[in-house]
Amino acid sequence: MTCRLEHMTGTNSNTSDPQPRKPARWLRNLGVNAARYARQVESTAQSMFAGALPTHNMFTPTPTNPLLGVKMPSAETIVLNPLMRRRSFSVAGTGLPFERVGWVQMPGLRRFALGYFTSHDRFCTLAMADDTGAVYMTGDLYANLDAREPDLELDVTDSLTTDDDSRFGGTKPAHIATVEGSARALVGDIRGRDGNGRMVWLARFLKSANRYTIENARAELPARLRTDLEYRDLMAVCFFHLYLAVSVNGGLQGYGAGNIISNFRRFSPLAAIRTSVSQTDTARAHRMRVSGLEEYFADTMRRIGVMGDLSELEADHGSEPLYMIESPVSHARFLVWEKRMPYDAMLTSLKLEGAVNRFLLIDKWLDYNAAHSEQPIEDTVTFKQVARIDRRLLRNPSLSALPPTHPVHILDDPECFRVDDYLHFGRGMSLSASLDASQAGVGVDVRHLVGSEWIYRHALANAVNALWLPFRFDTDFRSNLQQGEVAFAFTSASRTLMPDELINMRSGAMAELDEAERSRISAEYNLQIGLIFASLAFGASEQIRRVSLRMDSLGLEEAVYERDNAIKTLMDSAMTQISDLTNLEDFTTHAGQGRFGERGSALFSGSEETSGVGDDEHDGVQTQAMQTDADFDRELRDLLEHDESTSSDDTTTHHAESEDDTVQSILNVDEEFDRLRNSNPSIKHLLTVTFTRDEFIDYMHANSCADPFAVYDAFGAQYDYDGTEGFRPVEPGFSMDDTRFTGDAAYTIPERRDRPLDATVARSLGAHNVRDLSISREEMFRGTLELIADTAKNDGLRADRKATYAMGLIEQCADPELRNHATEITTAIIDGTPIPQITSTVERALADARRKSQEMVFSGDEEGAIANMERVIGELDEMFESDGVVPRYFTSYTDRVVYNRLFAMPDERIALVPDALFQAHLDMGEVLFRYDRGEEAMAHLNTLVRYAPATAGVHIQQAIRLCVSEDWNSVRAAALNALRVACDPVDAANAYYYYVCASWMKGDTAVAVAAGNLATSLTQNLAPAQRARLERFRNLAMAQGEQIAQTGAQAVGVLMRHDVPVWPQVECAQIIRDAAFTATNEKIFPVAQALNVSWYALQGGNLGPGGMQFLRSLNA
Repeated sequence: MTCRLEHMTGTNSNTSDPQPRKPARWLRNLGVNAARYARQVESTAQSMFAGALPTHNMFTPTPTNPLLGVKMPSAETIVLNPLMRRRSFSVAGTGLPFERVGWVQMPGLRRFALGYFTSHDRFCTLAMADDTGAVYMTGDLYANLDAREPDLELDVTDSLTTDDDSRFGGTKPAHIATVEGSARALVGDIRGRDGNGRMVWLARFLKSANRYTIENARAELPARLRTDLEYRDLMAVCFFHLYLAVSVNGGLQGYGAGNIISNFRRFSPLAAIRTSVSQTDTARAHRMRVSGLEEYFADTMRRIGVMGDLSELEADHGSEPLYMIESPVSHARFLVWEKRMPYDAMLTSLKLEGAVNRFLLIDKWLDYNAAHSEQPIEDTVTFKQVARIDRRLLRNPSLSALPPTHPVHILDDPECFRVDDYLHFGRGMSLSASLDASQAGVGVDVRHLVGSEWIYRHALANAVNALWLPFRFDTDFRSNLQQGEVAFAFTSASRTLMPDELINMRSGAMAELDEAERSRISAEYNLQIGLIFASLAFGASEQIRRVSLRMDSLGLEEAVYERDNAIKTLMDSAMTQISDLTNLEDFTTHAGQGRFGERGSALFSGSEETSGVGDDEHDGVQTQAMQTDADFDRELRDLLEHDESTSSDDTTTHHAESEDDTVQSILNVDEEFDRLRNSNPSIKHLLTVTFTRDEFIDYMHANSCADPFAVYDAFGAQYDYDGTEGFRPVEPGFSMDDTRFTGDAAYTIPERRDRPLDATVARSLGAHNVRDLSISREEMFRGTLELIADTAKNDGLRADRKATYAMGLIEQCADPELRNHATEITTAIIDGTPIPQITSTVERALADARRKSQEMVFSGDEEGAIANMERVIGELDEMFESDGVVPRYFTSYTDRVVYNRLFAMPDERIALVPDALFQAHLDMGEVLFRYDRGEEAMAHLNTLVRYAPATAGVHIQQAIRLCVSEDWNSVRAAALNALRVACDPVDAANAYYYYVCASWMKGDTAVAVAAGNLATSLTQNLAPAQRARLERFRNLAMAQGEQIAQTGAQAVGVLMRHDVPVWPQVECAQIIRDAAFTATNEKIFPVAQALNVSWYALQGGNLGPGGMQFLRSLNA
């Protein structure tokens, strides 16, 4: 959030230097000459404005100044007089074509002029500055600045409290001596407009006690032009030294990290990096200031090779393959590619991404120092200090992954691990998630949230995604608070991503790293990251007693290594075989046999028999992008074995066969290259360890992290580390799906579970048993039979109890086909005979009926085809509605919970309708509408509504058909029914749309326009025709002079006055919130995931990284 400076403060007497001087002699004698001066005032005032008028026409077109490269106003000369305040200073050596520049304050104006002095009383105006921190390039003293965009502006962005006197012109930095009191200062940015009209970050300023300090400036400024500045002096220095002088010395640019970050916001990633490095070189060539941080950034990027040709990452006809995104939580940067890249290009982009984040983390640490009166800051840091900081943060990422809560002296105490900070942060995220749940109306007292899986998983997900780490990582976790267990998996950063060069802490010089050193740095970095994750997992809940950690590799680096070796093998083999072909003796020996000639003829004819690769296999090369790692390894082994056979010394026996294979191998090299390029890497497990809470925290308090291997060894970690290769794959010591991490059957769908629910859970979910949350008839059918079969195998139960249990499952399922076979099933259980194989006949019956109807249509009997389908569908409807059973259909677990809470009757027995029967009703409705048999079609739609009253889409389909018949009251009712159960903004917007149509046709103009406003605000996915119609309704209402809602708040008020639900404050919203919380805590994760997705949709659909991580933890 930025804001302009409020007003100009302070005044200065006339002088030629920014430092205050003694008043002129005539001013000191002002009291003596007061009478004489009063008589002269009138004549002076009359001549003042005449003399101040420019000598040139101020309305002439503004010429382009080729020296500055920007639009410059005409040289408008003002004749100065004693009533005009002024200040001048020299700009010699800056490259500007002026000797002395400054500002002139006109009497009676809040603005002041910026320009250059041609003599002691002649001033040429170049720009006007106002009292809000804006400068406008114009020579017109009375120009209307309100209609113009500023060419230079100052914006306040933050505030700080500092006791560093040196930043305001004093001599005592805070780290050297304590000064009296602390200064409260505003912090702001200085930005200037470049030749393309874009605002470019130039520097930073501080304001305290109406005095200003310029920091992070590209121009080399003496102390008198940098600190303790009055407002007008500040604006003049910014305009001439930071804007114009920098423009003429290589182009407009800022200083240090601020300039680089500004470039990342303006350009594509590669262009931003190259521009920043070029600007650094330009600034150094023009003897302007270059910070140690940007110098280190340029050196790092050159070593990666950014300034050279990165063919796979370069723009193709203006289309950039890479773009940069910023995490809204951690502010880490990620390079994202639009299309698939070769592995080496991916590794290069990931290495580039890591270098950018390392640079930003150093900048963040320097900014923290600046805000807390610590040293060094960017204005003072050297290249070597930056290199040391980079090495410290890389070897101990815990120092920068979270913003420090207190000053951390990285250069002095690099080995400290901030375990308490991470424990407290995890605890804070847990409290935040608890408050979010309470404020969202989950209906649970915060005091009763201890042990909540919903709270813990949100807290850990949010904490993990708040980390700012230099290298990209992926995480997954499972938790079981009841047993105090957490399983946490994360991906490692390979040695390829590590820098090629780091500073040698002893010699102070940059040193190249060999593979062993890079492997060691990578290993220690990844181990430190694991300790951070473990700390967060323990901190998010005191119930967690054990954290099982697993470190994985994406296999990207290994895939590149294997691919390169395989390609080398291919090339060696091909070159050897080519050499064999050019052996004249061997060729002439066997040419007379005709085998080579025949083979070659058949080869080029494309015969599968002789080509060695069939057409199917050749076509399959195009699909190798999804090949598994196992396939890759197997084919690689086959390839190597083939090479060994073809290079055999037994040429007298197998030479003819080798010739056959030689020619085909040469022709297939390109295909092999494609296969090797497109084969996918796979996850490899590198390390597993289990930390126990008390021992882990005690160990971290008692020991530093100078050797993170020692921490893992103390807890019996399983890993295989090689000094050159790094971590090698190992068999993991646990699985993420172990029941100790998830609970029993937590990821099993309700259709396959039988678990009673207590009264509190039953009220929230509207279900007394997990099976009452089932939605799929097919899964319910199979799941019931599986539960019965498992019970029949239980030797601990008597046969009669098994039969009673089986009968209870069938009655609970209420499926008509299972009930028809109930006697057979129970008899088999009692007799101890195998349970008969039972399959559903519904799908087969509908398929047969559809096939017969198609044959009737082909024979011209369309009426008979319709009648046939109607008969079969009617019979199935009757079957599912028999014996007081209520047939219902659900599209999601959210629909089922909403139905249970809103529509279900006490002791209602529900039979799930098969997908095929529901689809048959939908298809028949479409067919009958096409045949203009609207009433019969509506009957099918009404059946769908009866089957699925909690599904918004069904009600919307009904509203669509009712619009055709212009039954507007029914359309409005159908739209309201859809709105009542809509848990998605698209469904809600469509419901509002049809409500608008009905209301408009009924003459309720105000309600129609208000509902239309809400529909368009909910989603961008409304069809263009729908948006156009809503806009047309609004325009017609305005043309008729109707009083309609103009704002969102007014629209909501209109709808509430007419008892129209305002989404998302609809009836199902609170149900979904409560149920999502309950299902997560009860470990019914398939249901919990659906409910939480709907809950996020009700909140606006903004999942965020933490929300995605939370939902991922609910995946099987």
